[in-house]
This record gives sequence, C-alpha cells and structure tokens, in this order.
Amino acid sequence: MQLRILACCTPYMKTLIAILFPLLIGSFCYSQDKLDTTWKINNHQFRVLLERNENDPDELKTQITLFKDNQPLLSDSLLCCALMVDLNDINGDSYNDLQIFQCSGARANETFNLYLFQPYDSVFKKVKGLKIGRT
Repeated sequence: MQLRILACCTPYMKTLIAILFPLLIGSFCYSQDKLDTTWKINNHQFRVLLERNENDPDELKTQITLFKDNQPLLSDSLLCCALMVDLNDINGDSYNDLQIFQCSGARANETFNLYLFQPYDSVFKKVKGLKIGRT
C-alpha cells in the first residue's frame, strides 16, 4: 500500500523538484553587488560602502569607501569573495576595528583586511601587508 502512495506521489514530487531546484540553486549562486553599513563610535558616525563593479572582468574586485560624519575618509580597492564586514576589537583598546572579508580557503579559514580604529584622531588605518584570519 505504501508503494502505491509513493508511486502516486512521484509525478507530483518530480514536478515540485523541477520547479524548486532552480530556485534553490539560484539563491546560492546570487551574490550582492553592494553593502552599505553605518555605526557610531564616540560622537562620530562611520559608514562603509562596498561596491562591486559589474563591468569589471575581475568579479572579485571591490571598491571600499569609508566615511566619517558623511565625509570620505578613505577609499581602497580590495579582492573580496563576498561582501561582509565585521566590527570587533582586534587590538584590545576597547574600540571596534573594521574587518572586511576577503575569502575563505579550502579548509574554511576566513581571511579579512584589517582597519584599526585610531582613537586619538577617530579614524581607521589600514594594516598593510597583514591578512588576519579565523577558523
């Protein structure tokens, strides 16, 4: 009896899978082209804007613009597999530092570009030549 129920449902299941499978795969293949986030430190508002140039043949190249109180603070071009930003106190000074996701390796080790917050003049400074990671 159970075999008949499964056999009876099979055409419907095939149709359902045929409809849902492209939707599921498409959602995993989608990548965003822009990330815009804002936060406050002391009395200053910071904003980071990550944008991918859709016309660029190097699809991982991302333009970063960091704003302080709506004024551009720095601009840079990075390689990013996904547009992700983390705010964590990396150097133990009780201020959040900016981490911009770069990629993840074969063993899921994530690497980030690091911008340390400088409290004496309220700016972020890129740490050059250093890619931090977490496992």
